[in-house]
Parts: sequence; C-alpha cells; structure tokens
Amino acid sequence: MKEKILVITTYPPKGSLHNHPYSAVAPYSKKTLLSSMEKEKKLKFVVLADKLDGGKEEYFEDKIKVKRVWDRNKPKLFLQIVREILKERNCLKVFFAFEWAIFGNKRYLLAGVPALLLFLRLMQKKVYFVSHGILTDANLAVEQLGIKKDSFRAKAYTLALKTLYFLGVNLSHKTVAFEEILRNHALQFTSDRSKVVTISLGVEPNGRTSKRKEALSRVKLKEMRIKESDFVVLCFGFLTWYKGSDWLVKTLSHYFSKNKKTNIKLIMAGGPAKTHEEDRVYKKFIAAIYKCAKKAGKNIEITGFINEENINDFFSLSDVVILPYRIFVSSSGPLSIAFSYKKPVLFSEPLSAYCLSLDIKEALEKSNLKMEEIIFSLDSKDLFKKLKEVSESKVLQGKMKKFSKIMSEKRSWSAIGEKYAYLLNG
Repeated sequence: MKEKILVITTYPPKGSLHNHPYSAVAPYSKKTLLSSMEKEKKLKFVVLADKLDGGKEEYFEDKIKVKRVWDRNKPKLFLQIVREILKERNCLKVFFAFEWAIFGNKRYLLAGVPALLLFLRLMQKKVYFVSHGILTDANLAVEQLGIKKDSFRAKAYTLALKTLYFLGVNLSHKTVAFEEILRNHALQFTSDRSKVVTISLGVEPNGRTSKRKEALSRVKLKEMRIKESDFVVLCFGFLTWYKGSDWLVKTLSHYFSKNKKTNIKLIMAGGPAKTHEEDRVYKKFIAAIYKCAKKAGKNIEITGFINEENINDFFSLSDVVILPYRIFVSSSGPLSIAFSYKKPVLFSEPLSAYCLSLDIKEALEKSNLKMEEIIFSLDSKDLFKKLKEVSESKVLQGKMKKFSKIMSEKRSWSAIGEKYAYLLNG
C-alpha cells in the first residue's frame, strides 16, 4: 500500500519546472518529489500549492496530485491550508518546503508558520521541515530589510527569526538543511543532533551546453554583442541584495568605464523578484542597479526573467558563473544549475563555508583545486584579479570544470532522491 504524504509548497505551472513567476522553491519541490518516487515506489504525494493565474484547481501530473488551494499574500491562506489538511486526515506525514517569502512578501505572514506547525503537531503529523534558508541575525541583512543595524526593529526581527527556527526545528520530526554550515545554524536550537539532517540541492547531471553561435541565435540581447573571443561572466537568478547583485553590477560597471577594450562581458540573467515588487526599498534597489548597468553600455546586460527553455542558452554563452553573495543564508540554486552544465564557478568569500560540506571537500581534492583559487573577496581589486586569472588560464578553467562535473554526480537528483526516500520512510 502506498504511503500518502502531504506537501506544503509553491509548485511550478503544469508541464513546466522553472516557470513559477514568484518562487525558486517550486522547481526544487517538484524535482524532490519526482526523484523520491523513483527511488521508493510506495511514496504518494498530495501537493497543497499556491494558486496561480488559473485560480483554484486540482489535477494529477506525473502521478502527483496537485491542489492549488491557497492565496499568496492573504492571511486566509493558513485557513485554506488547514481545511485541506483536515480533508486529508489519512496523511500522517507532511513535507513543508519553507523559505521566507513562501507565502508572499508580507512579512507578518511568517507569524502564521509556527501556528501551522503547532496545528500539525497537535494533529500528530510527522513534519519534515525543509528550510531553504536559515538566518538568525537580522543585522546581517539590514540593507535588504530596509532597517538600521542594531536598531529596535533589527533586534525585534532577530528575536522573531530565532523564535521561528526554534519552533520550526522543535515542532518538526526532522529539519532539512542544504549545507553543513546551515545545519550548524539550525542545531543551535536543539540538543538532539539527529533532528537536523543535511541533504543538498539536487543537480541534473546531464546538462549539455550548445555552441555559442547556436545559443546566440536563440536569445534576444538588447544591447550586448558577444564575440567568440569574449569572456562571458554569468550571474543567474533574481536580483537581490543578499546575493550581491548590485555590488557586482556596480563593481564591473566601474571596471568597464576604465577598461574600454576589455573582452569581459557580464550577463545578469534574471530580473526583479516579484515577491518584493511592491516593496519601496526594493524598488529603489532595483532602479539603482539598472541605472548603474546603463552606464556600462554594451558590457552589461540585465535580461529580466529567464524562461525555462532559455536557461540552457544562457549557460551555453557563459565562460564562468559567478556567485557574489554577501551572506551565506541559503544554498544557491544557480550553483546547482552551473554544476549541471559543468561550468567553472567563482564564489564570494562569504560562501567559503561551502567547504564544510564533505562532498565539496572531496570534489576539490579530486579536481586538484584549492578553495582559494575559486574564492574572491568582496573587493573590486580581488574580483578583477580572479577574473583575469580564470580568463587567462585554460588549466585553471579545466580544473574548475572537473570540479563542477564531480559535483554534478555527487549531487545528482538520483542521489538526492534516494536520501529523501530514506528520510520520508523514517
């Protein structure tokens, strides 16, 4: 008999994987469920997902029952979810894919998360709390939050975050973190180390790139003109402060103004995050990025939202994928895609904690690569130096590609699905 598990998450539009307009959690959740079912045939999922343009609907896709039942940004969404939980009383386990904007951009909605977890606990459900990000100090992200460091609001946010994660860890059966450093953050809220497990973001192991000329024929770039001799730097994903989008554009815009004949190009493959589109602070942040990019002329291109069918093309165009994150609060989805296409990756210094994960350590050793060769500090001179080293060394590029290839195998969806199948059977 198949075991039915409830899933609370955002979910991609029917027939797609990456085309959810608001959430990067959606494709991850879908791939997690599918890969788990491949490894354990007894698993059966019922997804309680957000409503999209089609409103409330119910359908089967890939043997998964999808019920689009809750409204983003509306407090009533918790009642909508509770109603469905009561309808599915025979589901004894709940997979909850959590991130800060999972229910919308209204911060007060996060207060409903502990209440929902408490309700599930009272209903004697086994909850698997899959946390896509762990932040316990609001002072680390004051610019993104639009508050002052060490202010009353910063302290209040910090208390709220710590309370949220304390309850998330202790009201759930298991908490999943994506990297060892994030697991360590979660473990501060429990003495039982077995309650928090590390399962990395999955990777499609067989990503294949096209020739640059072919990719260029399919994508529409507004200003940029790319030649075979150009060294293309790709920064993929929504434009956000904690990912360092503005820092990268500002830094390279300044570099391009001083180096008119450079062959380096920057593609910001993404656009504003719809979850924050009404936020006054975020609007100002986005306007500054576009203004800065415009000064760089044809050397910087901000593409806007990338449709699923064009993801391959943008990675095909790139020579290196860059992750200029200011803080390490979540594992990087773009990193997993870069691994899929075996692309060289440069990490900002705050992401150096990736090396705490055993598979990263092993892949670095096998590729004869040192972490310092792929890490840059958030300093313009260090970034320029690192880009020069990578662009001029085929040997270094080869080692970086080998590292990504090894990681694509270690974190393949097949391997990740096996881990989730084992976890959900417990």
